[in-house]
Amino acid sequence: MSESGRYILTDRVAMGVWSRLTEAFSISSLAATAIISRRATVPFHKNNLGRMLDTQHWKIGLGLLGGLSDAQVAFLLDFAEINARRVEHVFRAWALIMVTVPVGTLVGANELFPDLFGQSLVSFYGALIIIISAWASVAGIMFMSSWRAKDLEDLLRFEMARRTHADAQDTGQDA
Repeated sequence: MSESGRYILTDRVAMGVWSRLTEAFSISSLAATAIISRRATVPFHKNNLGRMLDTQHWKIGLGLLGGLSDAQVAFLLDFAEINARRVEHVFRAWALIMVTVPVGTLVGANELFPDLFGQSLVSFYGALIIIISAWASVAGIMFMSSWRAKDLEDLLRFEMARRTHADAQDTGQDA
């Protein structure tokens, strides 16, 4: 148990579910389904959560969470929040690095050594296009990773809210 007595820190079952959840919420499935499924229309609807509940990865996720105790789900929610924050920090840091270092180096080299790229600006712009394309690819993958981490956190937050509501109904309280 943790210092507060609330979490089981080395809970193999909860961490096993976490591993399976991260597989269900993979970046590759986001890339594939975001374009060719109904999910692609989520931003254009006022009920985004309703659409999310219909997605395969949320159904799998809720099924996996169904066998866990409230304490285990609370642990995984905190774990997901920390994970989402870390993924977001890495995304922001790398996005900044991927812009400033290569572009700054290229522009600085062009200023210090104008003959480096020859008389033609095509070489300079060609190099710039390659750098921007590489950055866009890496940033896109990292953005999808951040999106999925937040998606997983939302799933766990929804499950905790659902359980709180169910507990309140079972005890006859208004939720």
